[in-house]
Amino acid sequence: MITLDCSKKLQTFLGFENSKKPVEAAYKMYHWYASLFYLGGKKCLIFMNHSTYFSFAIFNVKKSNMLHLDEIFIDGFIKELYRCDLIGEKQEGILRSKQLSLHLQSSTNNKSVRGCTNNHIDPIKYF
Repeated sequence: MITLDCSKKLQTFLGFENSKKPVEAAYKMYHWYASLFYLGGKKCLIFMNHSTYFSFAIFNVKKSNMLHLDEIFIDGFIKELYRCDLIGEKQEGILRSKQLSLHLQSSTNNKSVRGCTNNHIDPIKYF
């Protein structure tokens, strides 16, 4: 299971309440932070891993697509791994076969991750 810490803006957009009991990811690699930002009036998502600071963005997200946030996350993650030449078709098959689910919870207290995420958003908006 992937633990996804959501920013306040993303929580409001998704319409979910804070988790009563935060769940810690089994492995640090499965702990991510997600934030919503706007680019040209379009909704976009940015995801960042807590331990590696590996990040990727997804552009032009519609609210109807958010019902399948787990698929959006996995597809975006795999596309970014391909862009970085980190995986091939065999590894993609392994990732997709795991059928990882997302557990959404309120924002992280990790200011470093939140700050790095915000620092990634500024250049995206600029370019």
